[in-house]
Amino acid sequence: MPHGGGGSNGQESASAFLGTSRTNRELFEAFSREMVSQGWTEQAHTLGEEVSSAGWSDEQGGVVVVTLSAVTGGFLARMAVTRPEQLRT
Repeated sequence: MPHGGGGSNGQESASAFLGTSRTNRELFEAFSREMVSQGWTEQAHTLGEEVSSAGWSDEQGGVVVVTLSAVTGGFLARMAVTRPEQLRT
């Protein structure tokens, strides 16, 4: 379920509630597989029971940071994307 988002100057963010019985680890691993399949390279991650965070980059200089936070009934997912100036439209 969408929660909110916005952006300007090559930076965008979004958040959503994910109602699920999956664990933080299961969600993180599924998302990581998707990022890698789309050409992103993981730079760092922290994986905990309640909160996980990871950063990826791509060959054009884009950066994505994702945080999953446990809340009642699922997780709050937050994503921030930064694109290099030459890719901004």
